[in-house]
Amino acid sequence: MPTGAEVTIPAGISGRELLVARPDMIMPETAQFWTLLVFGTAAFATFLYALWQMRRNHTVYPLWLLLGAIVASTYETLDNTLGHVYYPITGQISIYEILGIPLPLFTFFVYFFYIGATVIWVFSLLDSKSIDNRSWWTIYGFTVLGALIFEPPMLALGLWNYYGDNQSLVFLGFPIWWAIVNPASVIMVALVSYLIWDLLLERKYTILLSAIVPILLYGIHGGISAPIYMTINSTSSAVINNLAAVASILLALGVIWLGGKAIRIQNGYAAAKYVSTLKESS
Repeated sequence: MPTGAEVTIPAGISGRELLVARPDMIMPETAQFWTLLVFGTAAFATFLYALWQMRRNHTVYPLWLLLGAIVASTYETLDNTLGHVYYPITGQISIYEILGIPLPLFTFFVYFFYIGATVIWVFSLLDSKSIDNRSWWTIYGFTVLGALIFEPPMLALGLWNYYGDNQSLVFLGFPIWWAIVNPASVIMVALVSYLIWDLLLERKYTILLSAIVPILLYGIHGGISAPIYMTINSTSSAVINNLAAVASILLALGVIWLGGKAIRIQNGYAAAKYVSTLKESS
Protein backbone atom coordinates (compact mmCIF):
# COMPACT_ATOMS: atom_id res chain seq x y z
CA MET A 1 0.00 0.00 0.00
CA PRO A 2 1.25 3.52 -0.69
CA THR A 3 2.50 5.79 2.03
CA GLY A 4 1.30 9.35 2.54
CA ALA A 5 4.20 10.70 0.48
CA GLU A 6 3.14 8.59 -2.54
CA VAL A 7 -0.53 9.58 -2.56
CA THR A 8 -1.69 11.52 -5.61
CA ILE A 9 -5.16 12.71 -6.62
CA PRO A 10 -5.85 13.15 -10.34
CA ALA A 11 -6.11 16.78 -11.45
CA GLY A 12 -9.60 18.02 -12.22
CA ILE A 13 -11.42 15.40 -10.13
CA SER A 14 -14.72 16.73 -8.84
CA GLY A 15 -15.66 17.27 -5.22
CA ARG A 16 -18.33 14.59 -5.45
CA GLU A 17 -15.78 12.08 -6.68
CA LEU A 18 -13.40 13.08 -3.88
CA LEU A 19 -15.94 11.90 -1.29
CA VAL A 20 -15.29 8.35 -2.39
CA ALA A 21 -11.72 8.85 -3.63
CA ARG A 22 -9.97 9.27 -0.30
CA PRO A 23 -6.21 8.61 -0.24
CA ASP A 24 -4.93 5.15 0.62
CA MET A 25 -2.40 5.85 3.36
CA ILE A 26 -0.70 4.01 6.20
CA MET A 27 -0.59 5.56 9.67
CA PRO A 28 3.09 6.09 10.58
CA GLU A 29 3.66 3.88 13.60
CA THR A 30 6.40 5.85 15.35
CA ALA A 31 4.78 9.23 14.78
CA GLN A 32 1.45 7.87 16.04
CA PHE A 33 3.07 6.51 19.20
CA TRP A 34 4.75 9.79 20.14
CA THR A 35 1.68 11.80 19.19
CA LEU A 36 -0.47 9.61 21.43
CA LEU A 37 2.02 10.07 24.26
CA VAL A 38 2.23 13.87 23.91
CA PHE A 39 -1.46 14.44 23.19
CA GLY A 40 -2.51 11.99 25.90
CA THR A 41 -0.35 13.85 28.41
CA ALA A 42 -1.91 17.14 27.30
CA ALA A 43 -5.39 15.63 27.68
CA PHE A 44 -4.58 14.49 31.23
CA ALA A 45 -3.17 17.94 32.01
CA THR A 46 -6.44 19.43 30.75
CA PHE A 47 -8.38 17.20 33.13
CA LEU A 48 -6.20 18.41 36.01
CA TYR A 49 -6.72 22.00 34.82
CA ALA A 50 -10.49 21.48 34.91
CA LEU A 51 -10.24 20.16 38.48
CA TRP A 52 -8.10 23.16 39.45
CA GLN A 53 -10.62 25.58 37.95
CA MET A 54 -13.44 23.80 39.81
CA ARG A 55 -11.64 24.19 43.12
CA ARG A 56 -10.51 27.75 42.41
CA ASN A 57 -13.91 29.05 41.31
CA HIS A 58 -16.02 26.79 43.55
CA THR A 59 -18.11 25.69 40.59
CA VAL A 60 -18.70 22.57 38.52
CA TYR A 61 -18.88 24.19 35.08
CA PRO A 62 -15.34 23.11 34.04
CA LEU A 63 -16.39 19.47 34.37
CA TRP A 64 -19.45 19.87 32.15
CA LEU A 65 -17.56 21.98 29.63
CA LEU A 66 -14.91 19.27 29.37
CA LEU A 67 -17.57 16.60 28.94
CA GLY A 68 -19.12 18.77 26.22
CA ALA A 69 -15.77 18.94 24.42
CA ILE A 70 -15.54 15.14 24.55
CA VAL A 71 -19.03 14.78 23.06
CA ALA A 72 -18.09 17.39 20.44
CA SER A 73 -15.44 15.01 19.08
CA THR A 74 -18.30 13.33 17.19
CA TYR A 75 -18.25 16.39 14.89
CA GLU A 76 -14.80 15.44 13.58
CA THR A 77 -16.05 12.79 11.17
CA LEU A 78 -18.66 15.08 9.60
CA ASP A 79 -16.16 17.93 9.47
CA ASN A 80 -13.52 15.76 7.81
CA THR A 81 -15.95 14.28 5.30
CA LEU A 82 -17.18 17.69 4.16
CA GLY A 83 -13.72 19.30 4.23
CA HIS A 84 -11.85 16.36 2.64
CA VAL A 85 -9.56 15.52 5.54
CA TYR A 86 -8.25 11.98 5.84
CA TYR A 87 -6.69 10.06 8.72
CA PRO A 88 -4.82 6.94 7.54
CA ILE A 89 -6.87 3.93 8.53
CA THR A 90 -4.31 1.15 8.16
CA GLY A 91 -2.34 0.95 11.41
CA GLN A 92 -4.54 3.54 13.10
CA ILE A 93 -5.30 3.27 16.84
CA SER A 94 -8.95 4.33 16.97
CA ILE A 95 -11.42 5.13 19.73
CA TYR A 96 -14.73 4.82 17.86
CA GLU A 97 -16.24 4.80 14.38
CA ILE A 98 -18.92 7.03 12.83
CA LEU A 99 -20.27 6.72 9.27
CA GLY A 100 -17.87 3.83 8.80
CA ILE A 101 -14.90 6.15 9.43
CA PRO A 102 -12.70 5.50 12.51
CA LEU A 103 -11.53 8.38 14.68
CA PRO A 104 -7.89 8.25 15.81
CA LEU A 105 -7.37 8.20 19.55
CA PHE A 106 -4.91 11.10 19.30
CA THR A 107 -7.60 13.27 17.65
CA PHE A 108 -9.92 12.45 20.53
CA PHE A 109 -7.20 13.77 22.83
CA VAL A 110 -7.05 16.96 20.73
CA TYR A 111 -10.66 17.67 21.64
CA PHE A 112 -9.64 17.40 25.29
CA PHE A 113 -6.77 19.87 25.25
CA TYR A 114 -7.65 22.11 22.31
CA ILE A 115 -11.39 22.53 22.64
CA GLY A 116 -11.76 21.49 26.28
CA ALA A 117 -8.96 23.58 27.75
CA THR A 118 -9.62 26.59 25.51
CA VAL A 119 -13.35 26.67 26.25
CA ILE A 120 -12.78 26.30 30.00
CA TRP A 121 -10.14 29.04 29.95
CA VAL A 122 -12.18 31.57 27.96
CA PHE A 123 -15.35 30.71 29.91
CA SER A 124 -13.54 31.35 33.21
CA LEU A 125 -12.18 34.67 31.92
CA LEU A 126 -15.70 35.72 30.98
CA ASP A 127 -17.02 34.60 34.35
CA SER A 128 -14.42 36.67 36.20
CA LYS A 129 -14.95 39.65 33.86
CA SER A 130 -11.25 39.47 32.98
CA ILE A 131 -11.76 39.87 29.26
CA ASP A 132 -12.61 42.86 27.10
CA ASN A 133 -12.82 43.44 23.36
CA ARG A 134 -9.06 43.97 22.99
CA SER A 135 -8.08 40.85 24.92
CA TRP A 136 -10.77 38.92 23.03
CA TRP A 137 -9.05 39.73 19.73
CA THR A 138 -5.66 38.99 21.28
CA ILE A 139 -6.82 35.54 22.35
CA TYR A 140 -8.13 34.93 18.86
CA GLY A 141 -4.85 36.04 17.31
CA PHE A 142 -2.80 33.70 19.48
CA THR A 143 -5.08 30.74 18.77
CA VAL A 144 -4.82 31.40 15.02
CA LEU A 145 -1.02 31.53 15.31
CA GLY A 146 -1.09 28.30 17.29
CA ALA A 147 -3.13 26.56 14.58
CA LEU A 148 -0.73 27.76 11.88
CA ILE A 149 2.24 26.38 13.82
CA PHE A 150 0.55 23.15 14.93
CA GLU A 151 -0.77 21.65 11.70
CA PRO A 152 2.10 21.62 9.15
CA PRO A 153 4.39 19.34 11.24
CA MET A 154 1.51 16.90 11.79
CA LEU A 155 0.88 16.84 8.04
CA ALA A 156 4.59 16.32 7.34
CA LEU A 157 4.54 13.31 9.66
CA GLY A 158 1.65 11.80 7.69
CA LEU A 159 -0.78 11.74 10.62
CA TRP A 160 -3.54 13.25 8.49
CA ASN A 161 -3.97 14.70 5.04
CA TYR A 162 -6.03 17.38 3.29
CA TYR A 163 -6.65 15.60 0.02
CA GLY A 164 -7.72 16.70 -3.43
CA ASP A 165 -6.54 19.28 -5.93
CA ASN A 166 -9.44 21.59 -5.13
CA GLN A 167 -8.25 22.45 -1.63
CA SER A 168 -8.05 26.22 -1.07
CA LEU A 169 -5.28 28.58 0.04
CA VAL A 170 -2.81 25.76 0.70
CA PHE A 171 0.52 26.40 2.44
CA LEU A 172 2.84 23.49 3.29
CA GLY A 173 -0.04 21.10 2.62
CA PHE A 174 -2.33 23.00 4.98
CA PRO A 175 -5.37 24.94 3.72
CA ILE A 176 -4.86 27.98 5.91
CA TRP A 177 -8.53 28.92 6.06
CA TRP A 178 -8.85 26.19 8.69
CA ALA A 179 -6.46 28.15 10.95
CA ILE A 180 -8.81 31.15 10.77
CA VAL A 181 -12.08 29.26 11.14
CA ASN A 182 -11.21 26.66 13.80
CA PRO A 183 -10.05 29.08 16.55
CA ALA A 184 -12.96 31.44 15.85
CA SER A 185 -15.39 28.55 16.29
CA VAL A 186 -13.81 27.31 19.52
CA ILE A 187 -13.70 30.64 21.37
CA MET A 188 -17.18 31.52 20.12
CA VAL A 189 -18.41 28.23 21.58
CA ALA A 190 -16.97 29.40 24.91
CA LEU A 191 -18.60 32.84 24.63
CA VAL A 192 -22.06 31.69 23.56
CA SER A 193 -22.01 28.87 26.13
CA TYR A 194 -21.22 31.40 28.82
CA LEU A 195 -23.95 33.81 27.73
CA ILE A 196 -26.53 31.01 27.68
CA TRP A 197 -25.45 29.81 31.12
CA ASP A 198 -25.20 33.28 32.65
CA LEU A 199 -28.21 35.05 31.11
CA LEU A 200 -30.69 32.40 30.00
CA LEU A 201 -30.08 29.63 32.53
CA GLU A 202 -29.21 32.14 35.27
CA ARG A 203 -26.25 29.98 36.30
CA LYS A 204 -28.52 27.00 36.94
CA TYR A 205 -28.72 23.63 35.18
CA THR A 206 -24.96 23.73 34.61
CA ILE A 207 -25.06 20.10 33.44
CA LEU A 208 -26.65 21.36 30.21
CA LEU A 209 -23.26 22.78 29.18
CA SER A 210 -22.27 19.22 28.27
CA ALA A 211 -24.89 19.35 25.50
CA ILE A 212 -24.62 23.06 24.66
CA VAL A 213 -20.91 22.84 23.76
CA PRO A 214 -21.22 20.16 21.05
CA ILE A 215 -24.42 21.71 19.65
CA LEU A 216 -22.67 25.07 19.32
CA LEU A 217 -19.56 23.54 17.73
CA TYR A 218 -21.67 21.77 15.11
CA GLY A 219 -23.60 24.97 14.41
CA ILE A 220 -20.87 27.61 14.57
CA HIS A 221 -18.08 25.72 12.81
CA GLY A 222 -20.44 24.15 10.30
CA GLY A 223 -22.05 27.50 9.56
CA ILE A 224 -18.79 29.36 9.08
CA SER A 225 -17.37 26.57 6.93
CA ALA A 226 -20.53 26.15 4.82
CA PRO A 227 -19.23 28.13 1.77
CA ILE A 228 -16.12 26.02 1.35
CA TYR A 229 -17.92 22.78 2.27
CA MET A 230 -20.41 23.39 -0.54
CA THR A 231 -17.88 24.31 -3.20
CA ILE A 232 -15.24 21.71 -2.41
CA ASN A 233 -17.90 19.05 -2.83
CA SER A 234 -19.33 20.61 -6.00
CA THR A 235 -16.53 21.84 -8.24
CA SER A 236 -12.83 21.47 -8.99
CA SER A 237 -12.57 25.18 -9.88
CA ALA A 238 -9.69 26.75 -7.95
CA VAL A 239 -11.21 30.21 -8.35
CA ILE A 240 -14.57 29.22 -6.89
CA ASN A 241 -13.05 27.25 -4.03
CA ASN A 242 -10.63 30.06 -3.15
CA LEU A 243 -13.48 32.56 -3.14
CA ALA A 244 -15.44 30.24 -0.86
CA ALA A 245 -12.47 29.97 1.47
CA VAL A 246 -12.24 33.75 1.62
CA ALA A 247 -15.97 33.86 2.38
CA SER A 248 -15.48 31.44 5.30
CA ILE A 249 -12.57 33.54 6.57
CA LEU A 250 -14.72 36.68 6.46
CA LEU A 251 -17.51 34.86 8.30
CA ALA A 252 -15.01 33.81 10.98
CA LEU A 253 -13.77 37.36 11.42
CA GLY A 254 -17.37 38.57 11.46
CA VAL A 255 -18.42 36.30 14.30
CA ILE A 256 -15.33 37.31 16.29
CA TRP A 257 -16.30 40.97 15.77
CA LEU A 258 -19.81 40.19 16.99
CA GLY A 259 -18.30 38.32 19.93
CA GLY A 260 -16.33 41.41 20.92
CA LYS A 261 -19.48 43.51 20.84
CA ALA A 262 -21.31 40.92 22.95
CA ILE A 263 -18.53 41.02 25.53
CA ARG A 264 -18.74 44.83 25.77
CA ILE A 265 -22.50 44.63 26.28
CA GLN A 266 -22.17 41.79 28.79
CA ASN A 267 -19.50 43.61 30.81
CA GLY A 268 -21.65 46.75 30.85
CA TYR A 269 -24.65 44.77 31.98
CA ALA A 270 -22.64 43.10 34.74
CA ALA A 271 -21.29 46.46 35.94
CA ALA A 272 -24.77 47.99 36.02
CA LYS A 273 -26.08 44.98 37.91
CA TYR A 274 -23.24 45.28 40.45
CA VAL A 275 -23.94 48.97 41.01
CA SER A 276 -27.65 48.24 41.42
CA THR A 277 -26.85 45.57 44.02
CA LEU A 278 -24.67 48.00 45.96
CA LYS A 279 -27.43 50.61 46.00
CA GLU A 280 -29.98 48.09 47.23
CA SER A 281 -27.69 46.95 50.04
CA SER A 282 -26.87 50.48 51.21
